[in-house]
Amino acid sequence: MLHVGYEVFHPKPGQFETLSCRVCNTEMDVRRDCYGPTGFAEAMSGGGHLHDSFTCPHAEKDWHVKVLRIYIWRQRRRIVTH
Repeated sequence: MLHVGYEVFHPKPGQFETLSCRVCNTEMDVRRDCYGPTGFAEAMSGGGHLHDSFTCPHAEKDWHVKVLRIYIWRQRRRIVTH
């Protein structure tokens, strides 16, 4: 499962030329001018809109999933302890 804001992004068309994965800092693959939902509520309501789709090429690999879990854990811990 991909995590929006970490290893997948759906900005407005042409908003960014390139993006890097927040987990591994790899330049993301991009598909331009996609049409469809970018979130659960939009998908459930049958909606959609034009957007670009950036995805990390390593997102499905085991090591990437493990690093993502640690990254999210550290962020949550930082919020709780401060």
